[in-house]
Amino acid sequence: MQNLRLVHTRNIRTRLAPNSPLPLYAALSYCWGDVRGASYLLTSLTEADKINGFKFDQLPQVLQDAIGLARSLSLSYIWIDALCILQDVSADWENESIQMADIYGSAYVTICSLTSSAQIGFLEPERPKADIAFRSSINPGISGSYRLSYLDADMDNAGRNAYLYNFPKSRWFSRGWTYQELRFSKRLLLLDPSYSAFMCSGMFNILGGPKVESAMVLLQGLEHSRNKQHIYDIWLEFAERYTGRLLTYPQDALPAISGAAKLFAEKLGDEYLAGIWRSDLRGILWSYPNIPMTPPRDLDQVLSCLNSLGNYVAPSWSWIGHRYMTFAIRPAIVPPMVQLQCQLKISTTIDGQNIFGRVKGGQLTVTGPTRDIGSCIPISFANLDNTSSVVNITESGEDISLFLDWQVDTEQETLEGNFKLVLIGTYRNIDENLKTVTMGLVTHKAEKEGSFFRVGRFDLSSPDEGTHKLFATARLETVAII
Repeated sequence: MQNLRLVHTRNIRTRLAPNSPLPLYAALSYCWGDVRGASYLLTSLTEADKINGFKFDQLPQVLQDAIGLARSLSLSYIWIDALCILQDVSADWENESIQMADIYGSAYVTICSLTSSAQIGFLEPERPKADIAFRSSINPGISGSYRLSYLDADMDNAGRNAYLYNFPKSRWFSRGWTYQELRFSKRLLLLDPSYSAFMCSGMFNILGGPKVESAMVLLQGLEHSRNKQHIYDIWLEFAERYTGRLLTYPQDALPAISGAAKLFAEKLGDEYLAGIWRSDLRGILWSYPNIPMTPPRDLDQVLSCLNSLGNYVAPSWSWIGHRYMTFAIRPAIVPPMVQLQCQLKISTTIDGQNIFGRVKGGQLTVTGPTRDIGSCIPISFANLDNTSSVVNITESGEDISLFLDWQVDTEQETLEGNFKLVLIGTYRNIDENLKTVTMGLVTHKAEKEGSFFRVGRFDLSSPDEGTHKLFATARLETVAII
């Protein structure tokens, strides 16, 4: 890591870490909350003053608590984004964001404040309380009140309940920027006014309670993995979990995991294209599961959003910017790679200096078999876990399952639009009846002449190996998906 700024925990000043070696330091992970008019932020105007020192009591409570905790752990330094990144210099912000996984992965411990804002500290214990008034029945002149305070006496389940319910429901756990901080840290102190926990090596331990095994694979030890296929699989799992997170600014969807993408790229030696790896195009075969958190929308809303030039996040074929998506092909269910049945060219245009950060455009050019499915086609609904976004169409007597990027009304009898099915590839499904699945993208004409948007994906199965007969005889053309 180059030119890493750190805060000295005793004389409260910002300094640049020496080139080598890095001192032991803590890192803070927290939710900012409202910072309008905040004077404590590091900027190009305040940098000189903060190098010489700044007033501890002018910091929000979470930052005060974190610095004090690091000091009590005998750590002389702590990394805090608000005090270590020039908030008004985009180049510095981009340089730091690309190093984020390194910063948290190299920290001795990550202090995680689970409160909803930097203004709400985590060191003051808060338990549910009830004040109850009383008056003596023997001597009515004696009156007053007493306070009941909650204490979890079931310590056998205290850790499990905190992990399963309190922790995932915290604001910190829901934010996009905290995701790679959670996944790459060696050790995490999870601090909330109502409980404290420690997370290390995939174990969640409520202080004073039992250990609970975490379902997530910690990524801090990624450098020890030598199996590239396994690393690609970890990325898919990493991406699926990330899409459940929230961002204040949707355009931060790529920067918020750019540090993670950098480490994966170094390990894979592969090119990163808006959340997708050039050598593993399973990344374009995603869809929405039918879960309550998925926002309902229709095709017009999808196309309106894709055609809008403002607040650009990613190309339509990328999963970036979509919530609660899942990939069609996951390890242990099917063979890991898709056999391409087309020629693909994929590219993105970077917006800024961070090659893993924001993009301002991208194109997936597919040359291969396609099928136009008309502007008004009869549909039926597949009985797949009551997923209303999965519809069936029939082409030449063959059923095709469409996994669409919007909710389809189950009373709807036809699908109207300008759709084209674009073949991507095939894979052999390992189940009781070995079959070949032909997969591709559902596309729709874009306003830009000669271009298409991805608006879903499709499947059709056959007991025979190779491309399904519907596409084996289909016409070949080149389709530009933006």
